[in-house]
Order: sequence, then structure tokens, then C-alpha cells
Amino acid sequence: MATSSLEALEEQRLKLVKQFVGTSLHDAPVPSAVLDLSKVKRNCDRMLEAVDALGFGWRAHIKTHKTTELTRLQLGPPPRPAHLITSTLTEAENILPLLLTYPPPTRSLLHGLPPTPSYAPRLAALSTSLGPFGLHLLLDHPSQVRTLLSIHTLSHTPLSIFLKIEMGYHRSGVLAPSPLFTELVSALLPLIEKGGCRISGLYSHAGHSYAGSDPATAIELLTSELRALLSASHALRALAPASALTFSVGATPTTTAVYNLLHPSSTASAAETAALATLQSTIAEVKEADARIELHAGVYPVLDNQQLATSARPLSQLSTDDMALTILAEVSSIYPHRGTGEALVTAGSVALGREPCKSYDGWGVVAPWGAAAEGWVVGKVSQEHGILKWTGEGRGEIEVGGRVRVWPNHACIAGTGFDWYLVVDSGVEGKGDEIVDVWVRWRGW
Repeated sequence: MATSSLEALEEQRLKLVKQFVGTSLHDAPVPSAVLDLSKVKRNCDRMLEAVDALGFGWRAHIKTHKTTELTRLQLGPPPRPAHLITSTLTEAENILPLLLTYPPPTRSLLHGLPPTPSYAPRLAALSTSLGPFGLHLLLDHPSQVRTLLSIHTLSHTPLSIFLKIEMGYHRSGVLAPSPLFTELVSALLPLIEKGGCRISGLYSHAGHSYAGSDPATAIELLTSELRALLSASHALRALAPASALTFSVGATPTTTAVYNLLHPSSTASAAETAALATLQSTIAEVKEADARIELHAGVYPVLDNQQLATSARPLSQLSTDDMALTILAEVSSIYPHRGTGEALVTAGSVALGREPCKSYDGWGVVAPWGAAAEGWVVGKVSQEHGILKWTGEGRGEIEVGGRVRVWPNHACIAGTGFDWYLVVDSGVEGKGDEIVDVWVRWRGW
């Protein structure tokens, strides 16, 4: 990214800080995206403590928030390493200055989509900046090797390759073993032999873990990821030189489910206990296969209604008390004659997204804050407006002009409607509604 663009972002941030810091959410423009710093820090610290205790590697996905400030919290303080995943090249280009403050052996950037030809120049520039094997690319089809060659020709810098393995989500990935997998590895061999790239590991993403509703399901899917990569590693080693491999696995439900290894529930079901035992034996098998486990996840720092619905962790670590993102809105009108009460608010599908959540019928849950008691949900949305519906006992009471904070169903989507986050800190007694910082989001692809 051009230095002038980075300077413009910083100039914008300083103006926003001057405008908002020290003011209250009760006076902030609506709708606004609000992050709770104490909750974000706690969620990030839990993840780092878990990977450290288990001896796993860690790769933070930054697509949910798209900010430098939250990326720092995901990585933890130096001398911890800085290994990241991005979904857009804009994310990669904006986080590059932070990555370059880390020594080369302790930094890497994995672009989370297989490379397309039009991305080659920008990926080559990233590779040049990061140095040998600093840029990791995902491949799942032999035709992508042509783009890989273009990137290497432009950058003259060796690249690191992760093979994306299909393990049940059916979004992207190659089955292994399979003829296509063999063709992909064979296509890489000439560049490997020239020193232009190396296969560093295997990657999977259990996105279908969002459909789970208990810890056992999340744990079982994490085991399935590891077993799929084990099978792929045997096929790989029969085709190409591969010493120690990294198995990069995860999605927020499966990654955070490792907490159950460290803190087994005293009320765990028989299925959960059996799943944990199978996971532990699979981890031992991975280590025996000369492979290192790396976890990756993205939405866990802020969480959302979809994550709560997975119940992947005990209630003490996965509840509304851990949800760091809310969308601030204002009541525009009330309709007490409709059912048990409805209200119009200034946040619709652009602010909240339009993704469902399996645990309830609605597009957002209103937090018990400001004008709202617990029991309101966003029952309908149009582009710029939402309809609150009362789901509690009796009739819902709310006033025009009252302010509400809504927990969105999917934080990654809800954030896209905003240029920045207003940051508050509920850990400061009596000042939980005071804006303490502003974090500017990166925009574009």
C-alpha cells in the first residue's frame, strides 16, 4: 500500500480520536460499531494462553476486524511471533508495516484464498517486502501453479506453500489422496527443485463447525481436520520432499474447543469425554508423524450470536459477557399495538448484516443496556432500519429516542458497514460508556 495512503489513514484516525475520545455512547452518532476493549483483551488472552499451554503454533486471522490495533492484541506482545492470515490484499498491505517490525524468522503472512492471476503483482510486492518464505500461499488446484510462477518471477523471492485440504466443508480445498492432489504436487516439483518455493504445510478450515451445538461436535470436527491432514501428509511425502510439516487447522468453534482439553467440564457428557480422548490420541499421532499443529481463527476476539449458538465451550467462557461487538442504534418510533410491542431502530441490514442464527428467529439480539430491557430482538430488517420485537414476558416498553446496543449474528459481516469502531472499556468502573479510542477499519479488496 502506498505510504501516502497509510498516512491518510493515520490522519483520519487522529481526527476521529480528537472528535470522540472522552465522549459518551449516549451522544455518539448512530448507527455505530462499538468494541469493548476489556472483552476483546480477555478473548485474545484466553487464546494465547491455550496455544501456549498446549504447545501449538498460532496464526491469527484478521478478516473480522481489519484493524492494526486488534491485530496487536491477537498476536500478543513481543517477543511472541507474528503469523497472520488475511482474506483480502488490502488487509495484507495495511498490516505489512506491523509485520516488518518483527524479525524475518518470526513473521509470516498467509493469504487465505488461492491466488488468482490478477493478484500476482500485489502478492509479488508483498513477497519482496517479507523476504524469503515470508509470504505463504494456499493452493488447491494445479492450474494455480502458473500464478505462483508469475509471482516468483516478479519478486525473485522464494515462497512458502500450504496445500488447502478438503475435509467436509466443501468451500475450497483438494481431496487427498486423489489424482488432482498428485497433479498439484507434481506441478510444484520443478519450482521446488529450483529453490523457488517449498511446501511448508497443510491447511484446513472446518467452517461447518458453526452448525454444531455442543463441545463434543466442535472437538470431533477438530479431530477430523487433523486426521484429514494426516492422510494428506502421507500422500504428500510419497510424492515430494517434505520434512517437518505444519498442520494449520481451525475455525473459531474448533480452535476455541481446545480450552476443553485444558479445563475439562465436571459435567461433560459421555460424547464430550470420548471426543476429548480421541483428540488427544490424534494429537499424539500428529507429533509422531513429524508435524507441528498450528491453530487459526478470526472471529473469536469479538464473538457474535452464531458463535454463542455453537456452545463449543463452557458457559463460563462463552456467553454474552464475552461478546465484544455491539451495534449502537436509536429508537425512531414505537408500535405498542403490534403483538406484544414493536419498535423501529436506526440499524438495518447494512449495519447488522442479514445472516440468520440457528438459536433464535431474528437478525440481532438487543443487549440489556440504555433504553432496553432484556427480551428485545431485531425481528425484521430493511436496508437502514430494523424492527425490534419483544420476546419477554408481558409487553415490551421502550421510548422513542432511547438508545440500544445490538449483538449481531455475524460480526464479520456487521463490521463491513462501518469505517471505524468506537472503543469503550467496561473494565473501568462507572465509565463503561465512555469512548476511549477509535480504531479505523481498512476498506476495499
